[in-house]
Amino acid sequence: MNNNKISIRKWISFILIGLTGQLAWAVENMYLNKFIFYLDNSGSYMTLISITVALSAITACLTTLFIGALSDKINKRKIFIAVGYILWGLSTASFGLINTNNIHQAFPLINAGMMAGILVIILDCVMTFFGSSANDASFNSYVTREVNKENRGKVEGVLSILPLVAMLIIFVGLNSLTDNGKWDIFFYIIGGFVFIVGIISFFLLPKESNKKKEESYLRFIKDGFSIKTIKENKILYITFIAFMIYGISTQVFFPYLIIYFQYSLGFSGLDFMLALGLILVIGSILSVIYGILIDKFNKYIMIIPITIIFMIGLFLLIFVNKGNLVFAIISGIIMMSGYISLGTNLNSIVRDLIPSNKEGSFMGIRMIFVVMIPMCTGPFIGEAISKAFPFGTYEDLGVVKALPSNKIWLFSLLILLLIFIPIIFIIHLNNKNKDNKNKGLLYKDIDINIDDIPLKEYPRKTLVRDSYLSLNGKWDIAIRKDKILNYNFNNKEVIVPYAIETKASKVNHLLEIDEYIHYHKLVTLPKNFNKGKVIINFEGIDQISEIYINNIFIEKHIGGYDRFSIDVTPFINNLNQFDLYIIVSDSTSESSLTKGKQALSRGGIWYTSSSGIYKPIWIESIPINYIKDIKINPLYDKKGVSILVKTNIDDYAYIKFLSYYYKIPTNKEYIIENLDLPTWDIDNPNLIDVEVKFYNDLVHTYFGFRKIEIKGSNIYLNNKKIFINGLLDQGYYYGSGLTPLSYEDYLTDILNIKHLGFNTLRVHIKEELDLFYYYCDLNGILVIQDIPNGGSKYKNYTMIRGGLLPFIKKKNDHNYKAFSREDKESRIEYVKILNNILSNLNNHPSVIIYTLFNEGWGQFDSKTIYEYAKSIDKNRIYDVCSGWYDNGFNEIYSIHSYFYPLKIYKKLDKPFLFTEFGGYSLKLNDHFYGNKDFGYKKFKSIDKLTLAYEKLFKKKIIPLIDKGLSGVIYTQLNDVEDEVNGLYTFDRKILKVKQDKIIEINDLINKKY
Repeated sequence: MNNNKISIRKWISFILIGLTGQLAWAVENMYLNKFIFYLDNSGSYMTLISITVALSAITACLTTLFIGALSDKINKRKIFIAVGYILWGLSTASFGLINTNNIHQAFPLINAGMMAGILVIILDCVMTFFGSSANDASFNSYVTREVNKENRGKVEGVLSILPLVAMLIIFVGLNSLTDNGKWDIFFYIIGGFVFIVGIISFFLLPKESNKKKEESYLRFIKDGFSIKTIKENKILYITFIAFMIYGISTQVFFPYLIIYFQYSLGFSGLDFMLALGLILVIGSILSVIYGILIDKFNKYIMIIPITIIFMIGLFLLIFVNKGNLVFAIISGIIMMSGYISLGTNLNSIVRDLIPSNKEGSFMGIRMIFVVMIPMCTGPFIGEAISKAFPFGTYEDLGVVKALPSNKIWLFSLLILLLIFIPIIFIIHLNNKNKDNKNKGLLYKDIDINIDDIPLKEYPRKTLVRDSYLSLNGKWDIAIRKDKILNYNFNNKEVIVPYAIETKASKVNHLLEIDEYIHYHKLVTLPKNFNKGKVIINFEGIDQISEIYINNIFIEKHIGGYDRFSIDVTPFINNLNQFDLYIIVSDSTSESSLTKGKQALSRGGIWYTSSSGIYKPIWIESIPINYIKDIKINPLYDKKGVSILVKTNIDDYAYIKFLSYYYKIPTNKEYIIENLDLPTWDIDNPNLIDVEVKFYNDLVHTYFGFRKIEIKGSNIYLNNKKIFINGLLDQGYYYGSGLTPLSYEDYLTDILNIKHLGFNTLRVHIKEELDLFYYYCDLNGILVIQDIPNGGSKYKNYTMIRGGLLPFIKKKNDHNYKAFSREDKESRIEYVKILNNILSNLNNHPSVIIYTLFNEGWGQFDSKTIYEYAKSIDKNRIYDVCSGWYDNGFNEIYSIHSYFYPLKIYKKLDKPFLFTEFGGYSLKLNDHFYGNKDFGYKKFKSIDKLTLAYEKLFKKKIIPLIDKGLSGVIYTQLNDVEDEVNGLYTFDRKILKVKQDKIIEINDLINKKY
């Protein structure tokens, strides 16, 4: 991972190697043109220059593409830079051998000037090959990898002026050599300096890893051309197009810049040095300042003003007359500062967007747009313009040469106007992507005490074996933009099982949608652990995970809200130690997969994303013949139970509970009646332990003997009418997100609400760990369980219609687009999660109601989904469409009312519940951990909030009980981030409504039943 601060050594490498490369490129890009002009005795110098520039560009592009891909493949840059610079220096020095006298002696029958120009072109291609290998493919890749986004503009600003600094050095120190015809000495000096820096590079550049990439060399080359890559990197490729337009525009005039100022405008001697010197120096200084500014401000928006400045400079240069020195300098400075700064800006964006570990390959793609296309078109356009609109001529040794025309500035300006087309798209896509940036909260200034192995207790109370190994605790972690297995974790660790966005994870990183989390753990099994099969159980990884054992891909799991298990026996070869490597991606609210209350643009009722491993991972070993699942459903009126023992082969299992003992067939429902069983209810939550044996597999589970049902307009528990009196429980914990720091956090919440007199928790838009439901079972707390929501971005119209007009329920939820469920994969995932939750929670007596859809969030085919769920578990009540969009078949009237009067407005043919209401809020500054407090009705003190809470229940809710109200779920148990409408603060340290008043109100409610 890159550090924010750039070391002195890196700065030296950037400046020394970069400047040296630009000295060599200055020779090629500008002085070779002047050299050809000097050698030409045929009047064809413009054509020779155009051909030189074009062939050089093609060579540079192909070289960068193939050498860049090779450097990515072998994961090395240093060797290419050092050796490349040495050979680059030698080839540059070789130009000193070319002169018309030598050519005339070697080729007496051929025009010496023309032949010299041809030899320059050939040698230029050789020089370009070495230069592009060293500089474009390797040095640029090195810079891209070593500089992060926070410093990109600053570094780019410095790098962007190096070409002009190089020109200035040559111009001041060596230009007189070229003016006096001493071109051989000129080339020897430049070539020698490049050669020496190549040798220095061996010692200056840092040591590199010897690890080669597994991908094929051909893939590194072709990836940048694939449609998939282009789609995944839209802004990058559109920026390439903008860069291409910029490049064509500048190449119209740049090859002729020195010739134009010296010969077309007639500046010579001191005037020429003053004009070009001031333009280069001041333009460079302004561009460095601009580079620093784009690090602080929006580099996308700043493209527009700097493009306009560049255009103004081009426009002014059209009107510079011969000999008008002051106007030429002012116009040139404006043009040059705009020219360099726009290049800085575009380069900074490109480097930000180039995929990690593909820097070399993408430098080749960049060269196509930035170098090859512009240099194969721009100079020819400039040549054509100058020939069509001659600005004058220059006679040298009897040869008349046409001079570059002032119209090159006009045509350069007209071409540059086209850049606004890609710029508009770039800004639009960037603004769109900004909405996709993770804007979560990071709690950095808090102390959290975590066990070395957090949540290490056996996690599955409904199917307990004596085989258990927790994998919670420290793992290796890396966050990268690729999915390549790489064991260089740089000693970075994460605490599992906490999402990387949380303080508890020790990572504190907001995962972006283009990043991957790499987890690694060396797993050591206890001696004699393996009983036949080794199973890894994953309680929750959000959102898409790829599992590797010993570098072998095992399974890809999609979805962060369901448990899954993998039999790894075939992959560990009876070894007691193996590598577990997991790669996770999570696009949160940008995905159509299940997301719960997570959002990249968090705020209000939406919370910070929870990415990666956020629930326990553990290992168990089972025999070859084993129990897969046990489902026990009470038959309350028959004083019996229905038992289903699922096993991997059909046979018989032995089951024991209380004083009863049975041999029952597996994989078939088995009914036992006329039992004497203790009842489970709110006041007497009796749990019945069960032992099941199948071959050598011995497991324990439990169940509660109870019945939940609807009769008329009331809900009955064990044939006794009950009132649902509960709280909305978002299941978020301060500092640890969706995961408790310890299971005691679960128990604390449950005992607190029990003490206050509530009897129900609505587990909102998530599934908790199994021990949560066990504690509810153990303490007689009822649970309304939501099925977590998914779907693409929710439609404003659908949400507003439901929220503002909650009593207008009917809406066709087969309209997948309206409810943001167009993605079939998302609908399939929902059904899978529904299945898993119903199966996981079957034996928990506390779970009495399932909420299938909440407020239309990703709702689809609700009648079909309801009938399907009912066929799986007919022993629970179903709140099919909670709050909004009930199409008439919901088993209860489920009303969400924060703004409308609380009243019963239906004929009571089924139970009527306010499944969300209240939301009264109080922000306590010392216990507020959000950005902007949110609540449905705000109060300024505990006294005022308590008074309002008392009035709400005594004046509104309790009178409605006599009119048939069957239950209420108050929003909510505790604050979460911005949302401050909890009874408790987020850290659970303060109860914001006076305890005695809550207990008094709940006693009044209980007396009604």
